[in-house]
Amino acid sequence: MVKKSTVLWLSCIMLLGAVFRLSIYNMEPLFYDAAYYASLGRSIAEGDYLLQVNQMSDKPPLFFYIQAVLFYLFGIFESVALLPSFVGGMLGIGILYFLGKDLYNSVAGILAALLYAMSPGSVLLSAVGFIDSLFMAFVLFSFWTLLHRRYYWTGFLIGISFGLKQTVLSFGPLYLIWLLILEFHHHSGKDAFLSAAKSAVKMMPGIFIFFLPILYWGIFLTSERMVPFKYITGFVSDQQDTQFLGTSLERIAKMKGDLGQVVGLSWHWLVGILLLSMAFLIVRMLLQKRLKGTILLTDKLLFTANLFILFFFYLLVFVARKYTGFHYVFPVFPLLILTASITLAQFGNTKLYGGDFVIPDKIKTWVLSCTILLFVFPPSVVRVHQIGNSFSNVAYQGAQEVTKELKTHLLKEGESVLFERTLGWLLRYYIYKGDYRREEYFEDGRFLNIKNVLFQEPYSNFYTLFASFHYDDIAPIRKILFPEYKLEKIFHSPGDNFRFYKIVPVSLELLSGSQKLPEKWGKEWETWWYEILIRKWPEAKNITITSQWNESAHLFEVKLIAEQVPFKGLVVSRMEVLIKSPKPSVTLSQFYNWPVFQEQEGISMQLLINGETMEKSILERFKQVKKIQFSTDQSLTNIHVYGQVENTSLEIDTDVHLKLEPELVRVDIQRFLLNNWDLTWFTNLFKNHPIPPLKVNTFPYLDLRLKNVKQQKGLIVFDYDSPSRKSQ
Repeated sequence: MVKKSTVLWLSCIMLLGAVFRLSIYNMEPLFYDAAYYASLGRSIAEGDYLLQVNQMSDKPPLFFYIQAVLFYLFGIFESVALLPSFVGGMLGIGILYFLGKDLYNSVAGILAALLYAMSPGSVLLSAVGFIDSLFMAFVLFSFWTLLHRRYYWTGFLIGISFGLKQTVLSFGPLYLIWLLILEFHHHSGKDAFLSAAKSAVKMMPGIFIFFLPILYWGIFLTSERMVPFKYITGFVSDQQDTQFLGTSLERIAKMKGDLGQVVGLSWHWLVGILLLSMAFLIVRMLLQKRLKGTILLTDKLLFTANLFILFFFYLLVFVARKYTGFHYVFPVFPLLILTASITLAQFGNTKLYGGDFVIPDKIKTWVLSCTILLFVFPPSVVRVHQIGNSFSNVAYQGAQEVTKELKTHLLKEGESVLFERTLGWLLRYYIYKGDYRREEYFEDGRFLNIKNVLFQEPYSNFYTLFASFHYDDIAPIRKILFPEYKLEKIFHSPGDNFRFYKIVPVSLELLSGSQKLPEKWGKEWETWWYEILIRKWPEAKNITITSQWNESAHLFEVKLIAEQVPFKGLVVSRMEVLIKSPKPSVTLSQFYNWPVFQEQEGISMQLLINGETMEKSILERFKQVKKIQFSTDQSLTNIHVYGQVENTSLEIDTDVHLKLEPELVRVDIQRFLLNNWDLTWFTNLFKNHPIPPLKVNTFPYLDLRLKNVKQQKGLIVFDYDSPSRKSQ
């Protein structure tokens, strides 16, 4: 039974932890990882149950599903996205108490809970939408169940921890050592090894309850397959990314600051406590061994936990590919707190005056707690206050306001493209399911020539968004756009944290070509367009452009026909474009060197791909393929491929169905034979099939969007159209 005084202490500590965390809760917009995680949770809550659309996270998905459940229950709000982190932080306080209590005594547990409740690092990670806080709560809980030899629950909690973050794998050595220590404490000789093996087996069901579904999800379901396992497989096979970011000395210097940021005190205190605890434990264990012949179980466990802290620091400094923030040291911070708390409690139990004077536990708890509050509370308050001020002044405050402005332009003006830098995850959450395209204007340390995109899409609206920490990019972007384009101001956020511009052409009359074209479509336009197509598609054949009056429809029509046209990585056997009642813009057309229509009553395009063209294209691109046959009938395309990989001959016979979806054409495999082995069952495990989707849903040159896909009479047919357009 827990004493009433202990319950009162723990309640006060939990209340203190809640006050600290709520003081900075939801003070900043979702940004960086927090925004991305929330966007994934939002995707699940709004129907993308398997995260098949644009999922690129390197984390397992459990945290995103927890957020999705909360979004479903309470609505999609930033405060709800942060709730799992807050709950994780509060759970961590309670679990640390029980760990400290069971490893030493209730005084140590109270001190550990108090330190964790006030730790600025723990407070910060509990108030933002990161995974770390909830992850550490389950890791600590798993060690508590391991301490009490509840192995089924330990395995279950390890599985949950893995579902949140792969970092749990680094705790593997500590789990194993604690398991062996516990079993050798209760058994001896062969019985200890046998009991340890049985205990490990007991953990497996709980671990695999989560590991196997996550493995299946990572391999077969998500659009970004195997990302959560790349680090694991690379580490096991010793083939991980060898690019070591920074130097070991730089990491050591950074670690000092991060340790201070986590605890709110100088790093000297943490290192000093760790070394003091190690020395104190070594002396205690030597005395126990000499006087009693055995070492206390808790001392063994605590000593190995301290060794693991050093091992973890070694991984961060010399092994981990990157080390970018205080949250990298956070996984061992609770162990450091336990070390400090138990060491202080042990000193408090030191007998005075030959053992005749004994200090009551209540007084020791008060004295030690007040001492910690005296030294830790003031700097923690200062540090948390600084965090709150930084949240109030972050460069991305005003994200909600600027995204409201973005929506009025990006989502209501047809095809839109937004150029931005490091804002993609923020926009992914705040402009959810927006029918626009994002492009980076800065990549690999250099500005991109964004005019290459602008000149290819005369019907698209182009915008660019700058956050205050990238205002230095505005001048270079203006220079890149000059002289053909300029930035036209649309919106500056009230705090000037964001600036939103539209990219518009300038001086079209001066910059357009010198060739004179008539106001109405005629032979001059056809000749002009034909010459452009010859240069643009030199491999194409039989290009013809004709125009005529359609008596039945009572309108003028322009028709383009071409064969063997290169189209987004495909070669189209035949292209037919029909433009109704075109009224071209002379200036814009000469500017873009492509026909741009200020008015038209509809444009349609049909692409026809026959088996012969597809076979030729694949044989030219893939030298491993020796022979390929295509045939199309009754909405299925049969593909029969003969090839060779090194010395192995392969024969693939498959039937596929092309399914039109909003952003792509998905390849649905109906039958798959490999060297006459029926592997259809295997391909059906994939929700997203491994064949790359045909991303041909838009043709921005004529503002066309894919409306239908047909497989019939030996052809694959793509039908595009564009609604009528009036003068603007």
